[in-house]
Amino acid sequence: MAIGKTKSNTGFAQLNRWLLGQSLPNIYYQQLTIGLTIMESFFKNIQKRVLVAIGTTSLVLGIAGIILPLLPTVPFLILSQICFAVAAAI
Repeated sequence: MAIGKTKSNTGFAQLNRWLLGQSLPNIYYQQLTIGLTIMESFFKNIQKRVLVAIGTTSLVLGIAGIILPLLPTVPFLILSQICFAVAAAI
């Protein structure tokens, strides 16, 4: 979770409050909150996997750039470092 961002400030929680308000009984509100939390964790999992895949690909290209003369090394290694750092923070 990002610094300074609480669970109630996430986009799904705001959507939840906007859609539900106080018009539904509490049990439905809890079920929808749980459903939105599951969706949020699902999308975070997908985002993390994509970042790790991009980081791994750029790491392989960076290592290949050491051997191949026309392939740059440093930009791919920097990109892989950024992708892995962001994926670790999620």
